[in-house]
Amino acid sequence: MSGTALALLVAAAFAHAGWNLLAKRAGAGGSAFVWASAAAGVVLWAPLGIGALLLGGEPFGAIAAGLAAVSGALHSVYFIALQRGYRDGDLSVVYPFARALGPLLAVPVAAVTLGQRPGPADVAGGLVIIFAVLSLTGRPAPGDRASLAYATLTGLFIAAYTIWDAITVRTVALSPITLFWAAELSRCLWLAPVAILRRDAVVAVYRRHRVPIVGVAILSPLAYVLVLQALRMAPVSVVAPAREMSIVIGALLGTRLLGEPGGRRRVFAAGLVVLGIGLLAG
Repeated sequence: MSGTALALLVAAAFAHAGWNLLAKRAGAGGSAFVWASAAAGVVLWAPLGIGALLLGGEPFGAIAAGLAAVSGALHSVYFIALQRGYRDGDLSVVYPFARALGPLLAVPVAAVTLGQRPGPADVAGGLVIIFAVLSLTGRPAPGDRASLAYATLTGLFIAAYTIWDAITVRTVALSPITLFWAAELSRCLWLAPVAILRRDAVVAVYRRHRVPIVGVAILSPLAYVLVLQALRMAPVSVVAPAREMSIVIGALLGTRLLGEPGGRRRVFAAGLVVLGIGLLAG
């Protein structure tokens, strides 16, 4: 992995952990929060998304629209499942579990569908990162079963959209900003029935969680645009595990800011993640 790709993934990790902290704090917002943050993201990122399309000079045709629509659908389920997980469980349990499952599935699927064969150091680094992420969860309490079920669903869709978006950035010659903005617009449209049928809930969520909505609208697209750019420089079988360094940041935020337990275990896991990233970058 190049130094530039690694730098993009580090920046994405901080942005990703930041918006997950905000989403956890608005966990009770549910699908209304998901739609509100999607709508805010479409508005806030419109100048960059449309500007990149115009400056790039590449047509946004039917193929790109279809790929973006599927991506938006996958992200819709991902966000709703994650928000339900945060409603029922801790950030330090739901986030590591979901983010660990994604690369566990994405790496072998990428090897089969995209023909990407990681080297021995890449495989070792990915395994170390995944082990570290799993160690962060410890032994969940019985009351965490519902949240882990949603975390599992979240992880499945992380793998799905990671593979799909990797195919997309290699299929159409458009900037990651344009592609992700189109996918966000698609997500907003997929979830439009929520806004129509639950107008009062959307208004109430916006009034109660205005700052988290705007924060997620900014940081979530930023994190994934950075990942999409990294996917143009490195194979998905390497990018998917490497971006899991955000788990350490998110777990520490949960421990320090939300008062969740397991600080010593997280420090140990953080060291393992650093080792894994070193193997991937080597």
